[in-house]
Amino acid sequence: AFAGASAVAVAGSLLMVVGMQLLVGIAVAEPAQLLGFAALAALAFTAIVQALVVLFANRGWILALLLLVIQVAATGVPLTGFAAPGPLAALGAFMPLTRAIDAFQGALAGGRSNLAIDAVVLGAWLLGGVLVTLAVAAGLGQRGAEDGAGDEAMAAPTA
Repeated sequence: AFAGASAVAVAGSLLMVVGMQLLVGIAVAEPAQLLGFAALAALAFTAIVQALVVLFANRGWILALLLLVIQVAATGVPLTGFAAPGPLAALGAFMPLTRAIDAFQGALAGGRSNLAIDAVVLGAWLLGGVLVTLAVAAGLGQRGAEDGAGDEAMAAPTA
């Protein structure tokens, strides 16, 4: 499931970058950087949503939307001319959307962003999402194997 969703997310992000340049005419100072961070951000967001859905089933989608709203607020973007309030600003430094925006701004304008920090934070969210998904899947597989073995034992005829 992650491979398919990731392929769609990366393709969409790359299409957005190409469309932004060709159709809209936005100049990009560092196109390779923008393409790389668009793909990394797409993978990180896909992993986060998958982990939330694996952990919380359909409620995971709601939590993903809530996390998105918190991230938008933490970036300070909706607060034109103002910085995000203290706790949100502190939280924003560790949020993937903030790091993606920073990397995108650096790629568009040229060299202003903290690429290493952006890559580490996005990579950590990607890795964390994948690890949570794998851990839950392993736990479900283990539980399923135990449940299945118990069912077979109970269904076996006794002599």
